[in-house]
Amino acid sequence: MSFEDEFVAKAKEYLEEDKDANIMNEVNWEIAKYFNNLNKEIGEVKNDSFSSYGSKHRSYMTIDNREVLFETRTDGDNCHIEVTQSTDDTTKELDVIYVQNGRMYSQEKQQEFNMDIVRDHLRDTFGDILGL
Repeated sequence: MSFEDEFVAKAKEYLEEDKDANIMNEVNWEIAKYFNNLNKEIGEVKNDSFSSYGSKHRSYMTIDNREVLFETRTDGDNCHIEVTQSTDDTTKELDVIYVQNGRMYSQEKQQEFNMDIVRDHLRDTFGDILGL
């Protein structure tokens, strides 16, 4: 074991690693990477109603007047990803993704989180205008 590996292991033990927060961060980065890849593949467009961004705490895509947003929320010790859809002046909650027993779960789908859940929320938000 290298010094760095041993140092990290001992620091996590001493500092009491927050495993749930680390699981949440991994999923946040996975979602952010997905949004950034979509943005890169879409590239430059003439329609300025499009925007997309992915980061550790907030990933979103907007087309015309519709937006889907994955945003980390913290309420005390409770940390989750809130998924919302906005159109015109309305916002509705689509899902809550949370840590349970060391895994991420979708409240809406009532299953363990996977990237198909992100795809479903994109399809639900933009499917009719994009013909998906």
